[in-house]
Amino acid sequence: MASTAAHLHEEADRIYRVILEYGGRIGREQDKDALLVVVADMARDLVGAERCSIWLPRAQGRELYTRFAHGVREIRLPTGQGLVGKCFETGEPSVVNSPAADPRFADAIDCMTGYRTEAILTVPMRGADGRVIGACQALNKVGGFAPGDVDLLSFAACFSAQAIENQQLQRERENAQRLKHELDIAREVQQRLLPRLPVCIDKLDCAAVCQPALEVGGDYYNYWSLPDGRVGIAVGDVSGKGISAALLMASLQASLHGLTLRGSMDLPNLFSELNRIVYDSTAPDRYSTLFVAQWDPARQSLQYVNAGQTPPIVYRPKANAGERIVRLTEGGMPVGLMPNVSYGQETVAFNQGNWLVCVSDGISEAMNPMGELWGEDNMIAALEQSFENTAEALVDRVMRAALEFTGTAAQHDDMTIVAICARTTTSQ
Repeated sequence: MASTAAHLHEEADRIYRVILEYGGRIGREQDKDALLVVVADMARDLVGAERCSIWLPRAQGRELYTRFAHGVREIRLPTGQGLVGKCFETGEPSVVNSPAADPRFADAIDCMTGYRTEAILTVPMRGADGRVIGACQALNKVGGFAPGDVDLLSFAACFSAQAIENQQLQRERENAQRLKHELDIAREVQQRLLPRLPVCIDKLDCAAVCQPALEVGGDYYNYWSLPDGRVGIAVGDVSGKGISAALLMASLQASLHGLTLRGSMDLPNLFSELNRIVYDSTAPDRYSTLFVAQWDPARQSLQYVNAGQTPPIVYRPKANAGERIVRLTEGGMPVGLMPNVSYGQETVAFNQGNWLVCVSDGISEAMNPMGELWGEDNMIAALEQSFENTAEALVDRVMRAALEFTGTAAQHDDMTIVAICARTTTSQ
């Protein structure tokens, strides 16, 4: 009895010294990878083992690998195989002091490493929410592992799990910071691409508003002066979101302006060239719907190509009721979607007092909390009540009408309105 009590006292004293020593080192260690090494050392010494390893899942949970292991390089094992795989799968610890007789033992690892495993203790590592996030395994203890060693190794596994989760949280914070930085860059790129108001173009009243659904949207618009008094107008919607969409938008704008500044505005050829540039220089899932028009005040006409953009509206207040609203649909498929695409061009009359209104599908398809769409009819009704105003008042009124309809519903797409009216001056 006396020797048993003395042994228990010595064992308790040894465990206390191990915890005291490693507790201080764990508290001082700032490097997350080095911290795992210290925790593995503590786990090994707590149970009196020769080696210890920390196993984590990867490849969508189909494989376990050693995040750290004494004496060997990284080892991989399919989930569910071996004692460590079973522990990860079931969440149950195991003590095996005769592994050669246990069918769960993965002896291929010994063959690969040259190490002889004579006893194995395996416990699950659980995260703060109780979910199994890995496993901790100790190998070879003189006399074999005892049931009490399960609690000791589980104690060390708690430190391992905390270190792993802290690493993951740190990576998530860093990723979030990088994403925010990318979004800030993309937002600045987009702001520089859009016209800086007020824009003064002779004989036109121009206004626009763009409200992205997220921090960075995919909508684009512009209007600029061309030779001989003509005016170029562009409205587009780039696929995707974030910095990649902003960069594609910048590339598209640069290509569009470069081609138009050559002096030629042969729109079908311009679109074919734009399509080639975007298709050759971007990923397969990157493309843009695009509407480009040129207004010729001398001929009072509007030439355009519509490559998949929501059909813009030409409104003629003095025309007969059935001819007041014309939708501009002629063109072809979005640019960058397919190679070697041909585009069609259309010319429509655009006289003094006529309006061109371009909207993104985020306007016509605005949705309220019940899942109902605002729709074309409501949008056109809002427009017809606004054509006596300035362009700036029109875009403001239509946007407010769309937002009043959506109410508290989350905005699901970018909302853009561009309004241009042919007047004798830039304002009325």
